[in-house]
Amino acid sequence: MPCYTKIMTCDSICGKILPCGQHQCQRKCHDGYCTKTSEKCKQLCQTLRNNCGHMCGLVCHAPKECPKTNCMEKLTVTCKCGKIKQQKPCFLLVTGSETDHMFLQSPQKILQCDSECRRNSQANLPQNRTNDVDFMDFVKSELQWFTEQAKKGLVEPRYKFAATSKENRHIIHALAPHYGCTTDSYGTGPQRYTAVSYVGET
Repeated sequence: MPCYTKIMTCDSICGKILPCGQHQCQRKCHDGYCTKTSEKCKQLCQTLRNNCGHMCGLVCHAPKECPKTNCMEKLTVTCKCGKIKQQKPCFLLVTGSETDHMFLQSPQKILQCDSECRRNSQANLPQNRTNDVDFMDFVKSELQWFTEQAKKGLVEPRYKFAATSKENRHIIHALAPHYGCTTDSYGTGPQRYTAVSYVGET
């Protein structure tokens, strides 16, 4: 430190409690007061919200209680299979006065899967199911989902099942009309598949 220096300081953070009583001075070591007499604390309130456990996040308002505001903390939400991911503010996901904080610590599966999710799901299924009852249940579930989405205009009115055996394609052809769909098969050999088109209830 030069001998002519009248005020001795270091590079450490001051850390003194500010007049608000909630925050510490973030300036480097300094002489005098941390803030001017009329200056208000501009740090963000770190008080935890009761309903979600996130910080208040508003500019310091101590000693007043935190006003009731929407929590804008961004959380990740996904569809059931995890392909679709979005960021949404906390207040859109939290309901009620109190929430299990564990609920907010991992991505929440609240988005709807789309047609690509369904195709990916099919790709992971055996191409030739030997149990007709299981395959019929699978086709019914797919057709139910597809027609509901098509009615709402959320998916294209055409849906392609993964390549499968001749027997399984017959099941698709037999069930599709009951859901307002027509069918066509394409491809050859083990790559032959069936596509359904929604035409409406008759």
